Amino acid sequence: SVANVVTGKTPNYAKQAEDNYYAARGITNDTEKAYYQAGQLLNSSNPILSGVTYPITKVASGVAGPLLTALEHGKGWGEKALGAVTGNKKLSQMGNEAISTDILNALNRGIDDTAKPATKAEKYLGDVANLGGQVVSMNALGGGISNATKISSNIAPKIAEGIEFGTQGTAKAMKEGATPGQAAKYGALTGTMNAATEGMFGGIPLLGKGIADEAVRTLPGLAQIGVNAAGEGAENTLQTGLDPLLQRITYNPEAKGASGKELAESFAQGAAFSGLMQGAN
Repeated sequence: SVANVVTGKTPNYAKQAEDNYYAARGITNDTEKAYYQAGQLLNSSNPILSGVTYPITKVASGVAGPLLTALEHGKGWGEKALGAVTGNKKLSQMGNEAISTDILNALNRGIDDTAKPATKAEKYLGDVANLGGQVVSMNALGGGISNATKISSNIAPKIAEGIEFGTQGTAKAMKEGATPGQAAKYGALTGTMNAATEGMFGGIPLLGKGIADEAVRTLPGLAQIGVNAAGEGAENTLQTGLDPLLQRITYNPEAKGASGKELAESFAQGAAFSGLMQGAN
């Protein structure tokens, strides 16, 4: 270009191509790049082996990703606070980068890009396995919270869910242009909303009881599973429907409402996952 001729600089096309590759996958910093590559290493590029390893690695990603994201965000807010106190702009910048990090997404994208499941059924199984891993993660974090604070083992997993969804929400908002303050508000609201709606039904056994559980337990066994599954689907649908509203009041006043297709998919995914979890339980 004319600018390159004038300045004598040659553009680094390889670096630009690499940056574009990662940006298209929502990978925006070096930490996420490292976990994206870790996700790739977890899987085999052999189509036969990946059909076996894919759901296993998706479980591992679901367990580790949210916990690592929460730790990264804790470090980030600490760096921001220290940077504000000392006037160290580099520390504040490091903190902003940390709270824009979503390790769960980075791991999942690395796994998906390497495994390339051959069928929709394999992809669906992987997604369900990943959700199962996230539930295990929330249960483990909830257990730690309960042991450390003596909070009820029924409430603690919902607090853990709020923390994990909140950190992922904060990272999402930062990537979409929110300021740290706006992202923190959105993360707090979406974490609280997810934790509160999860308390309606006990459709996922490891996440504690719901307020409707006493009434549901009066039903025959299969009916309990059906009602809890429908309840979990309704919770998912409510979360999907409320999310654009939370975006509008925090960082994105032009956020579009959820479509009918998105709401239907949320219901189906929540109901199916709840049915599987109750059956396994």
